Amino acid sequence: MTTDTMLLIRRIVQEQIPGDDLRRGFLEAEREREALMSAEQAAQYLCCTVEELYSLTRSRRKARGLEPLPAHRVGRRLVFRRSEIDQWLVGRRHKQ
Repeated sequence: MTTDTMLLIRRIVQEQIPGDDLRRGFLEAEREREALMSAEQAAQYLCCTVEELYSLTRSRRKARGLEPLPAHRVGRRLVFRRSEIDQWLVGRRHKQ
């Protein structure tokens, strides 16, 4: 989802849905999309094994014309943002 789309959704929610509780729930969902996920959590989210997840992140995929799964290194571990995984999935769907 693009930033413009998120801003539009946020504005509609603020205008149309009364009550602070619902708005707070929307903002919490947005924060959850930006939260970091471990490799195990990301693999579960993608319904694959951790080994398959790691193979999706390798840069050599780019040489074959495939976009690698975005990941961030924290120390020796890879972590993933749910929003980036969702964007990667949408990009894959459009290329097929």
